[in-house]
Amino acid sequence: MGVNNTMAFYEICSAVRNNGWKVFSDPTGKIGPYAVSPTDPKTWVGYDDPVMAIVKSQFILSEGLGGAFLSDISYDDFRDTCGLGVNPITTAIYNTLNGLSSTCDCVCYDN
Repeated sequence: MGVNNTMAFYEICSAVRNNGWKVFSDPTGKIGPYAVSPTDPKTWVGYDDPVMAIVKSQFILSEGLGGAFLSDISYDDFRDTCGLGVNPITTAIYNTLNGLSSTCDCVCYDN
């Protein structure tokens, strides 16, 4: 767990892959996933993954908005810990907003 009880995307991937955290996704795809620890008391974290970054970027385009804001780029996966390439969330946003890609086979966990 990071500063102020936050977790970076790479920390969430690692917890899911190595520590038994379970990922739950909204079946409508309108909100990002959340992960839950197997321990008691349970830890819960909601987050955006590359798939949700694409959804939000497509919304930006559909509404003619000026761009996207990332509050802390270091919370992306800058070392490819998740196996999705370097900075997969930032890359998904950039590619979608620039018409380079709008799909993603990028799941860093199998539940």
